[in-house]
Formats: sequence, structure tokens, C-alpha cells
Amino acid sequence: MHTANRYRIQALTAALLLAILVSTVPGLSVQAADAAGEQQYAWNLSDAAFRTAPADSAVVMCTIPKYTVLHYLGKAPGSYLDVTVNGVEGYVDGSLCTFDEEAVAVLQDAEEDAASEAAVAASFQTATQTAAAAQAVQATQALAGKTGTLTATAGTVIGPSGKETYYNMDMTKIVSSLSAKGYPGSYWIRDDGCKMFGDYILCAADYSLHPYGSLVQSSLGTCIVADTGAFSSSSATHLDIATNW
Repeated sequence: MHTANRYRIQALTAALLLAILVSTVPGLSVQAADAAGEQQYAWNLSDAAFRTAPADSAVVMCTIPKYTVLHYLGKAPGSYLDVTVNGVEGYVDGSLCTFDEEAVAVLQDAEEDAASEAAVAASFQTATQTAAAAQAVQATQALAGKTGTLTATAGTVIGPSGKETYYNMDMTKIVSSLSAKGYPGSYWIRDDGCKMFGDYILCAADYSLHPYGSLVQSSLGTCIVADTGAFSSSSATHLDIATNW
């Protein structure tokens, strides 16, 4: 499995576990807390409004951050709990709270795991994107470095129509074929080694892009397409230019 996908699955699994825990953790009941007869603590499982009275319309003194330790004083009307926070008495919605400290610890651990997995996944994705961008830049630079005029030394360049290479073989059959099909010209070799037919350099190309007898520009001049080869299956723009090199 791809590493990034594995991280995403692990993060989603942790998040799902967290959601299940939040929806199912009962904590100790208010009645059990009242019956305990000793100092009790509650924890809010989400950010909660800290109100001046046990009513939804009461003034909100502040918002208590998630997992704040609440000193429980007793049950208030409705779903509210009477609590103190940092010595200040007020009321919070009990449906948002639990008395189960162990459950809180489990939830906090699950959240930390989910956050850690998400951070790792994000880091991996960023690293992958950075590497891909660097490879793209390197590829562009490599192509740019090969742009120019084809020579025996260069071997391969990127010309005006695409990749260019050269080959040296007996052109008798190729020249005869051109002549038989009515293309005017005669065979000769230019001073720089290019094999010519009339005014044009002989080359091989992909017939689907450059049909037989068509003209195409190269770094060495205008070519006439008179041949093809297996190379065209991997690059339709590749020209293989006939030379005596």
C-alpha cells in the first residue's frame, strides 16, 4: 500500500475511534457523583459556555476550553451542572461533560494520535510534492541542456520538432523508394555529413505524425520523411536523421 494512503487510513481510523468514544462515553452519573459525598470533578468533552445561571438564556461569562477540570458542586435545574472553574462558580451543560477521568484520558490520547497521524500524512504529502517538483525542474533543465544543433558529439538534442538522434546506413533502397514514388531529387552528402535527397535531409519519423514524404524542421535544416523505426512507438515527435557520422 502506498505510504501516503496508509497514513490517511490510520488518521481516519483514529478519528473514527474518537467519534465513537465521544458518542458512547457515559461517565459517572450525576446521581453517583452526588452520592459519593466527596469532592468530585467533571470534564467538558467540547468547548462549553460557562453561564451565570442554569439556563440557555443566561449570560455567558466565558467559553471553557475542551477537557477543562470542573469542580462539581451539584446538580442544577435542567441539564446543567453547578461547578467552579478557577474558583469562580457557574453553570455548564451537563450533556457536554463526563465524570469519568479514564474516559477523558482515552479521548485525549486518541485525539493526539489522530493529530500525529494527520501531521505525518501531511508531511509525507508535502515531501512527495516537493520531490516531484524537483524532478520536473531537473527534467526541464536536462532538456534545456540538450537543446541545440545535432552533432556526432551531442548524439541527442531537442530540436524544433522534438527529440533528434542520428543514424548511418546504406540509403540506396530509401532513395530508390522516394524516386519510384515520384519525389524529385537526387542523393548526395552535405559537407556536414547530412545525407540529402535534393534540398532536404533524409530522416526517419513516426508516420502517424509525419507521413511519408512530408517535410519537417530539424536543428540541421528541413528534412524529408523517408523512413520510420521502432523508436516512434515511444515518442511520436522523435526524428532519426540520416548522416555519415
